[in-house]
Amino acid sequence: EKTMSLTRPYLNNRIILMTAPNVSLVTKESLIDLRIGTQAKSSALAVVQQDPIFPDLKSLNEYNTYDEVIMDMNAGRIDVMAVDEVLGMYKNAKMDNKFGVSTVDFGDDFYVVGLRKEDKLLTEQLQKAMDAVIANGTAKTISEKWFGTDIVVK
Repeated sequence: EKTMSLTRPYLNNRIILMTAPNVSLVTKESLIDLRIGTQAKSSALAVVQQDPIFPDLKSLNEYNTYDEVIMDMNAGRIDVMAVDEVLGMYKNAKMDNKFGVSTVDFGDDFYVVGLRKEDKLLTEQLQKAMDAVIANGTAKTISEKWFGTDIVVK
């Protein structure tokens, strides 16, 4: 914020929990006995490790890629995947929504567009364009197409 000119948030890319078929997750405490997977060195891993629930988890597996996490969910080796909402919803939509999406998540992660600090006019113009596609429903349509749900911040 100190070094860039920023738009208002346009997307909430929460860290969500996707579940394997037949796995129910209604509270964070339900995670304690489940096998969890996420990508190593990811924002999802960092958020899970910073959460008060982390020391109580019995199983948190780290993978090189989210594709490997998804393969292990498909194979039944893990029960839950912690993932950025944008990526998780995109992958799940491409798999006919095979995985469940828990109402339990690790909080908001708002996205903005950042430009050079001196580009105030360009930031304003970009914001107007973003506001227009949000207001006319185009952003919602794009979000639903790619992620299966509307995660646009209005």
